Amino acid sequence: MALNLATKQELAVALQAMGQVKVDEPMARHTSYHIGGPADLYLHVDSRQGLLDAVTRAVEYEVPVLVIGAGSNLLVSDRGIRGLVVENRLRGWERLGKREAPARSDWQGAEGFVEAVRVEGGMSLSRIAKLTADLGLSGLEWSAGIPGTVAGGIVNNAGAHGTTMADVLESVLVLADGQIETMPASALGFAYRQTILKGMKTTKPAKPVIVEGVFLLQYQMAEEIKERMNRYQERRRCTQPQLPSAGSVFKNPPGYVGSGWLIEQCGLKGEQRGDAQISEVHANFIVNCGHATARDVRGLMDLARDRVFGRFGVSLELEQEIIGDW
Repeated sequence: MALNLATKQELAVALQAMGQVKVDEPMARHTSYHIGGPADLYLHVDSRQGLLDAVTRAVEYEVPVLVIGAGSNLLVSDRGIRGLVVENRLRGWERLGKREAPARSDWQGAEGFVEAVRVEGGMSLSRIAKLTADLGLSGLEWSAGIPGTVAGGIVNNAGAHGTTMADVLESVLVLADGQIETMPASALGFAYRQTILKGMKTTKPAKPVIVEGVFLLQYQMAEEIKERMNRYQERRRCTQPQLPSAGSVFKNPPGYVGSGWLIEQCGLKGEQRGDAQISEVHANFIVNCGHATARDVRGLMDLARDRVFGRFGVSLELEQEIIGDW
């Protein structure tokens, strides 16, 4: 149910000290699909205190609150989102110095050391990949070109080219129940494109929010890291569509080449609903060809799942999150 006008206006005034507040803001402006109806209230924050205060104030008003980053893994309903949407723009980072490399056979830190780097949750994955590569720190170069933020990458255990967040994350700061506390990475329950925070069901107005993460990165020649990054980005350009999308729609099921291959075998490459299309470049992407609606996209998701299950007996699991008022 949408916020009543009095509550919306009162909360909008209360939030003005934390940042720019917008009323009935179209979420299509804030998602990589370029799809989504209005959020009752929309606020962007660029400080830790602002994030804490905004979430706390929404909870005081018993208003649902959703914290987002780049909106790159989301399908938002055409009816929009009820409550408050907070865009996390915390983008600070710093080097914390050398640490002893973890006792793992796959870590080859120089003389047994790695470097710890603290990164705030609103930082772009592509940006921190470039910054650390320039310093000769390896471990995040796989994320170059991924249109998401650090917080979203952690929540979704993002990964590519054989590396995931779980491989390089040491700890996180989490905002939960009005407090900011440190959690070891091991407490997040990492799995394939999954943590305990993704899709968490809660009766509370606000779910836990990743404020920042500490990464352990290996020392390596900057030129080697950048060459690898360039290779990854070129491969991404050649194999993924350039039209607006939200990345991979489904997780890859175990035992198969990938969800894209399964969907393609069902003859669905290029299938269209309105302006939404199962990409002709990669069938595990749905793209917005112009003025697609969330209903169009969801219809193609359902179609792909039904066809793949009917032919292969495989239940495709969504990698993207479907949110909002459906």
